[in-house]
Amino acid sequence: MNTVLDAHYTNDTNPGSVTINAANILTKGGDLTIGGGANPLTTPAIGFTGDTNGIGSGVTLANGVTLNAQGGNISMRGQGGTGTTGSETTIGIAAGFTPASGGNTIQTSGNGNITLVGAGGNGATTGDGVSIWTVTNTSRNTVTAQNGNITIQGTGGTSASGNHGVIIAGAASTTATDASYTSGTGSVNINGIGAAGDVTTNFGQANVYLGGMARRWSPAVL
Repeated sequence: MNTVLDAHYTNDTNPGSVTINAANILTKGGDLTIGGGANPLTTPAIGFTGDTNGIGSGVTLANGVTLNAQGGNISMRGQGGTGTTGSETTIGIAAGFTPASGGNTIQTSGNGNITLVGAGGNGATTGDGVSIWTVTNTSRNTVTAQNGNITIQGTGGTSASGNHGVIIAGAASTTATDASYTSGTGSVNINGIGAAGDVTTNFGQANVYLGGMARRWSPAVL
């Protein structure tokens, strides 16, 4: 069953974000598409400007989300908004950014492909393009394809710090904190463009930052 989560579907440029919190989406072989506008396969969900909860990310996965296309393709596109509060994060796609939000799984089987495309915004703190980041040692965030390809593409924003193109990292040295990306016979392609930011904070403008216990199994192109 094809499943589409389409934010701001009547307008390609108005803000409209997607947050999935402690939920499972299983498509039984259908494609899962998360984005915005008239065509969410090509247009991102866009974070809200000055969100009062301090989060202006385009797509957020939090607290043990499982997205499983079960052989279908997964496409996710997000763009961070503009932040005005002290805790504003404007990440394009955020999976496991805060200590309480880890344990998220993005997966498919068979020849299904996974594509994540994110662009950071202009926030008070963090403007990563794509962030798959395990902050504590309670659970890992994973992206897994059986024999399909995994493509992760991110462009850093212009926030005060942390404008990585793509960051995949774990915070501690135990296996419970791994952030991993896995494909069997398929390829893993990670492309990032870092932007201006505080370069003293976690390599704040790295194109692609793999740190802590970030792992991969398969041929990879970085």
